[in-house]
Formats: sequence, structure tokens, C-alpha cells
Amino acid sequence: MLARMAPPQPIALGSPTTTTHFPLTQQASAAIVQAAEGKSARLFLNVVGINYRQNPGAGYEIYLNPPADGVPDRASAHYIGVLHFYGLKEAAEASGKPAELSFEITEQVRQLQQTHHWPAQELTITFVRRGAQDASGQQSAQSPESIPTISALEIVAE
Repeated sequence: MLARMAPPQPIALGSPTTTTHFPLTQQASAAIVQAAEGKSARLFLNVVGINYRQNPGAGYEIYLNPPADGVPDRASAHYIGVLHFYGLKEAAEASGKPAELSFEITEQVRQLQQTHHWPAQELTITFVRRGAQDASGQQSAQSPESIPTISALEIVAE
């Protein structure tokens, strides 16, 4: 593991957009960049300890260091993937381990490094809820039971 962020309280994805800041030590940042520059290593963002009482009925797009002044774009180098919940809780319960998903971020780190958007001390990870919309185009309200939480984020190299 190159870096881990485990806040004292789980990260709640209760807003349409949730942004969290992932502090990096100099050693972790250098190791991540070095792994991204290598030919054989692959980098992953692990979303650990995913928990919810009721399926959120929506997916969450995940972005790595998106621009602060705009809506994150799936076509950008910042886009990582979508956190989906279908069968996630059931698979975790069957395995006896907390729910966890991994997203490869090797190419995103390379592109951010090349465009000088790789931060030395802190990553920004943004989750954008994408769910059902009402007739006016607004997302359906989220019940408190369907708000997922995340206990930690990790960056690992394989």
C-alpha cells in the first residue's frame, strides 16, 4: 500500500457531490508517481468499508483531482469510474469481509503528472451521485437509510 486515508468518521455520500481530501506524504506521492512511470506497475484506488442500510439506487462517478471551478466530466482524465451497489453488500456478507471496490488509476495519474495537475501533498477525490431524475430533471431525493458511507481510501500498486 502506498497511501491510506481513514478519517475518524466514515465519509458519507449524502450530497449530490461529495469531495474528500486525501493527504499524501512526500514519500507516498513520489512512490505513486514512480509506479505510474513504470512499465509493469498498475495503480489502484481502493474504496474500503462501503456500507449502507438500503441500496442507494444510484451510482457515484469518482473523479481524481477534478478542476475546482466546474462540473466533473466523464470524458476527462480525472474520471476513474462508477461506484455501483448492485450485489455489493450481499457479496461482502458472503465473504465475511467489508465491501470494497478497486479502480485502476494508472493512466489518470500519468495524465495528471504530464499536465502538471498531480499534487505533491494532497489528492482531491470527488464522488458525484447519478441517479433517477424527476420530470424536471432533478435527482430523486435520497432517504437517510440509502446514504452510503466509506471507511477508507487506499492507493496501492500491483
